[in-house]
Amino acid sequence: MLLPLPDSAVRTQSLKFHACLATVCCGFGSADHLVELASVMYIAYFLQRAGYGALPLERFHEAEDVMETANRRGAQTDTWLLDDDGYPVFGALLTLHDRQLATAPAHAVVAAEGELMRFIDGAAPSPLPPRPVESQATPA
Repeated sequence: MLLPLPDSAVRTQSLKFHACLATVCCGFGSADHLVELASVMYIAYFLQRAGYGALPLERFHEAEDVMETANRRGAQTDTWLLDDDGYPVFGALLTLHDRQLATAPAHAVVAAEGELMRFIDGAAPSPLPPRPVESQATPA
């Protein structure tokens, strides 16, 4: 468990996630595809928090926004896709996750998957820390 995942497992996971992203960006997605992408988003965040990756936190918040819009649209229209702006956001997340899977020890990946399951079982709307509040200048 101290070694990274085998190369074949990394390639299989990477192909699965990138195919999922391509599917939703081409307009052929389903709710299951969005669930898969949301799972990858949070696992990547948990792995980064454990020291594997350095994507700005704002990119994760942007991904949540993209996902919220896609889920809302899908629930209303049964069209499950990402907006044009969503593709590069999730592309960056998948690139990060590819690197994480190739370098993080297997135990870290398993731990991140466990954190995802605990989040799913909980009541929190997001595992991400809140966005920083914009400081407002006070009048003198």
